[in-house]
Amino acid sequence: MKSKISPTSPKAKINNNQELDQLYKDNLKTIERPQKRGLGNIIGLLVLIVFFGFLTGVLGQILLLSYGSEIPFLNKLTIFSYPVQPSFIIGSGKGNKILSVDQVDKIVKEVSPSVVQIYEAAEVTDNLDSLYLPSNALGCGLILTDDGYLVADSQSIGERENLVVITQDNRIFNVDKIINDEASGYSFLNIDANNLKTVTLAGVEGMQPTQDIIVIQKLQSNQSPVIIKSSILNTHYYSAEYPADLIRSTEKFYRQILINGDIRTANNFSIVFTLQAEAIGILNNSDGENVIMPFEYFDDVIDQVLVNKTIKRVYLGVSYLDLSEALNISDTLSQKYDAGALVYPKSEEEPAVAAQSPALKSGLLENDIIISVDNIDLNEQNMLNRIILNKNSGEFVDLEIIRDGEEKNIKVTLENK
Repeated sequence: MKSKISPTSPKAKINNNQELDQLYKDNLKTIERPQKRGLGNIIGLLVLIVFFGFLTGVLGQILLLSYGSEIPFLNKLTIFSYPVQPSFIIGSGKGNKILSVDQVDKIVKEVSPSVVQIYEAAEVTDNLDSLYLPSNALGCGLILTDDGYLVADSQSIGERENLVVITQDNRIFNVDKIINDEASGYSFLNIDANNLKTVTLAGVEGMQPTQDIIVIQKLQSNQSPVIIKSSILNTHYYSAEYPADLIRSTEKFYRQILINGDIRTANNFSIVFTLQAEAIGILNNSDGENVIMPFEYFDDVIDQVLVNKTIKRVYLGVSYLDLSEALNISDTLSQKYDAGALVYPKSEEEPAVAAQSPALKSGLLENDIIISVDNIDLNEQNMLNRIILNKNSGEFVDLEIIRDGEEKNIKVTLENK
């Protein structure tokens, strides 16, 4: 019997080399010469390129229509479109749909005549010092009635009394009367004018996060406005840096609307509208956040302004902590309730129950928890201050409270402050 050849022996290597040579010779006989690519193949390749290019474009358009300017996997991408009018800047906030230029132009034409600029009055001189420039404007205002009542941000006006209003058609009006509403932070101005263009005020209740909005910034009456498309982020927003910031007063509105933070606009110079051309409020940049105090908060006092030429808000006289926002509060203070208004002092100057207030006269005490007003439960949507501020002077309100773990009912007669 012959011995098996070892794979590593010299003889094995010779046999392997011979087999490889024969394999190469056999395969070389089957190799064909490359053929030149025909015209049909080139056309087919071009058709494929065009098809896939078209498919990519369609996919991109679908993504933009679905997500607006911010595609999920490209969070930092922002797309701006510039229509024929160079003064229009249309941007998209997160989650927005694309808005056509025609849609924006329609909204602007409808509401822009109702937006005015407010200046401190200047005497006419022979030099250029009396000219009204955009940089000198105090803020913007919105016309409420066709006979000369408009609303503006109180902070922009300050304590000034000698003001003028410039309308879109370049008419200059002296402000005859200023009525401040401390509860909302807005002021009502009256000018001697007729046949002014008015708009509808938007309601807040139906608004939702991601809802599209239009911000209109007036540079000057004889210039086209700057238009920015954005979106709502939070309809019940309130910023608090310190614990004391969470203590509210029943005499002021606090909850605001937070909108997309990419707005590049001056403070108090822009009015925000819905896509239905309804006015939401004046934009205010507070601590780097774009917020709106809704016009709806003064809707109930407009009749007072028109008829009585003044505003009288009701007065309860309570400082309180909303328990729905008080995270990690002790059971002693909350009495194990996670909603309601804990009557609590803001400072020594602002006690829990103000002296001589209707609340004090009714027997309300510090550390009481108000859980309902006229059978309306207090929660994140039903704030104590908003319920009270929409009441009328002389009204009775029934407060259901928790005191030392027991339920009690207190009847309060509201008064004007």
